[in-house]
Amino acid sequence: MTPASPSQIPDRYAPVDVPVRLYSALRTIRIYPPANPQVARTCEQFYRAAVSFLQAEKELTLACTDQALLVNGVHLGAREQERPQVVGLVELFHGLQIHALTFRQGFSPEQCRAFLTCFSALNPGDDGADILKNRLEEAGVNTVSVDAKRYVALHEGEQVVLEGT
Repeated sequence: MTPASPSQIPDRYAPVDVPVRLYSALRTIRIYPPANPQVARTCEQFYRAAVSFLQAEKELTLACTDQALLVNGVHLGAREQERPQVVGLVELFHGLQIHALTFRQGFSPEQCRAFLTCFSALNPGDDGADILKNRLEEAGVNTVSVDAKRYVALHEGEQVVLEGT
């Protein structure tokens, strides 16, 4: 995966692009061998979507509440929540007990590939949050945080808060 130059990255992807491209990359990595061009293509697409947000924001957070996905604390629209990739990502997060992923500036193509490799190796039923944290630390990925805390969105459009606060 080659670093994308600012001129190659669109000004702004739609908020749904990041979770859709993340889920697509994870599925592709699980299906195809690492040398398959489709793996490189979907990893690059996820990287570009994430970096486009990180050019404007300090962080990019994907968080789950019940059956909804939030991007930087904002609910995706009803149609977007129903997309198969978003539904799949929400189910994956719940199955792995991961409630949020936060990406920070400095997220590089190498860290993206290592993150996707570590995440795609998890199995449903694993204590995914702890395992993923350890694997990311071992791989030297310091721009991605895994959160096992559950978040609750009080009403659409309101800030996401920790459960019980």
